[in-house]
Amino acid sequence: RLKMYTAIGRFIGLSLWFNNTVPLNFSRHVVKFLLSRDVTWEDLAFFNADLFEGLSRMMIDANHPLMTSETFQATYCCHFETSVGGTTEELVPGGSHLPVSPENIYQYVRLYASKVMIGCVEAELQSMRSGLYDVIPSELLTSLSPEDFQLLVSGGTTDIDMNKLRSVITFTNSNGCSKDILERFKRWFWSIVQKMTPLQRQQLLYFCTGSAVLPVMSDRRDPDQELNITVDVISGNTKALPMATTCGQRMSIPLYPSKRILKKKLLQAIQCQSYGLG
Repeated sequence: RLKMYTAIGRFIGLSLWFNNTVPLNFSRHVVKFLLSRDVTWEDLAFFNADLFEGLSRMMIDANHPLMTSETFQATYCCHFETSVGGTTEELVPGGSHLPVSPENIYQYVRLYASKVMIGCVEAELQSMRSGLYDVIPSELLTSLSPEDFQLLVSGGTTDIDMNKLRSVITFTNSNGCSKDILERFKRWFWSIVQKMTPLQRQQLLYFCTGSAVLPVMSDRRDPDQELNITVDVISGNTKALPMATTCGQRMSIPLYPSKRILKKKLLQAIQCQSYGLG
């Protein structure tokens, strides 16, 4: 089994060496491991946004001034253990008897996230990295960011299929505007995206997700698919640029008064690549 992962790493290395691209999209923490970078608990947001939000909520509750250990443990009722592949593993020796509390919540989150992302597949990831380094010396990869590496592997020069892009984008209405106004905004948005150049559509996708390519997927929309981008129409300063959180695959756009302004602000935002970690 591990030899198979070594072969995958070599295949990726050969693809890079001969300047070929392959339709492979890795989670951010996998790329960071392959590049021998530190994987932090924040990388979980790019892998499992719901789990990241849940653990973040635990830390927020733990810091509440009125939160006691007893109340916290009664609310969350968890211990230093996790279920991997149907079996329960302790995060620390004796972890099954160590309840999570406000005092140790940060240690728990760090260990839990590390186990979910790396610990349960560490041998496989090490084999893949070993195969990659068999072909490409590690020092040649030191200057690459995870996004650079992903772009080199999967490419980013082809046009993004509009039907697939439509299938992964949904709209929410935090502004509270009427249905007619929201539908008008959608029409403006899709008209602008339709007329974008291939490069601009890649910039839009990168702005929202941190990746300039769509993952390989069928033409049918799957509610459980990895890529689900939310475009949220918000209230606020209409002079501001749209903002995005790549880990949550979410873009927030003020309700601009005209299609012309929407186009101007959207193109400015995606060209600046001013996205943040939410």
